[in-house]
Amino acid sequence: MNPLSENGGESLCRAVIIEAGFVVPDLQHAFTNPDAPWKEYRVDFVWHTPAGRIIVLEFDGTAKYVDPTMTNRRNIQQVVNAEQEREAGLRKAGVSTIIRTNYDETVQQTPLIRKLLEAGVPMVTMNPFFERATDADGQAT
Repeated sequence: MNPLSENGGESLCRAVIIEAGFVVPDLQHAFTNPDAPWKEYRVDFVWHTPAGRIIVLEFDGTAKYVDPTMTNRRNIQQVVNAEQEREAGLRKAGVSTIIRTNYDETVQQTPLIRKLLEAGVPMVTMNPFFERATDADGQAT
């Protein structure tokens, strides 16, 4: 558990990520648009890869498109336009890849895992709690 997860869906998503063997992401990381420094974008999950790539995963609930308390009374097209503007700002801030998932994909696991693999999210090479390094003969090193 991590208090930075904003809801149960994000917590479940993080659990799937970890159980599938991906590197544990940073949570609620903030990026600033260099062309508009007053605009800050906080993302749900982020990985900074050794190669310098920045991969973001956003967990989207359907309420963000239809719940008036979350849309600020904007229509769906206005919400989508704001989302596209936000993604452009994240890319200007150095984000290489933006992945979107939702509750259904998280529960099914395979769609989420496929997206993470396709995006090149780093995986844990060895879990010291369950695996031990061995040599070519299978002997512990």
